[in-house]
Amino acid sequence: MIEAGSSVGIYGGAFDPPHAAHVMLAAYALSCLGLDHLLILPCADHPFGKRMTGFDLRMEMARMAFSFLGDRVHVLDLEANMPQPSYTINTVEALMATYPDVDFTLLIGSDNTLDKWHRGDELARMVQVHVVKRGGDGVLAFPPVSSSLIRGLVAAGKDIDGLVPAAVGRFIKDKGLYRGAS
Repeated sequence: MIEAGSSVGIYGGAFDPPHAAHVMLAAYALSCLGLDHLLILPCADHPFGKRMTGFDLRMEMARMAFSFLGDRVHVLDLEANMPQPSYTINTVEALMATYPDVDFTLLIGSDNTLDKWHRGDELARMVQVHVVKRGGDGVLAFPPVSSSLIRGLVAAGKDIDGLVPAAVGRFIKDKGLYRGAS
């Protein structure tokens, strides 16, 4: 339950599939940023036209990947019920309407720049934005793993152990996901 006055992180993405760096960022956000809750929001229709595995499968993988973090993490299907494509600002506006007395922090990777996002300048004025470095040097750098790397390894028949949560790896194998993907 998210209460008034809570500090809540917003972490959106394709999560196709969710990988070790996604999970590490979630754990980091909860432990180091003083967040009371973290909302995980798989996008339903990517605004940059990225082809993605079905939404329900990505939701299921996200629930598996983040479940060990407990009841402070909430995987929401909010974007599936919103106008498409999924623009972050629309999601943030919906969350602010639902939770008007909450302090939101948007988590984004350093590979993202708000200047390319729909109404990105306005979004930056609405919520705190915390940029996390991906790969490279730096104390806050996370492993240089990506969902596209995972999909490519699976398509090539290579091992992804240690790159995705174990439950997600089993799910990908059981469902035959990403075989033949590029």
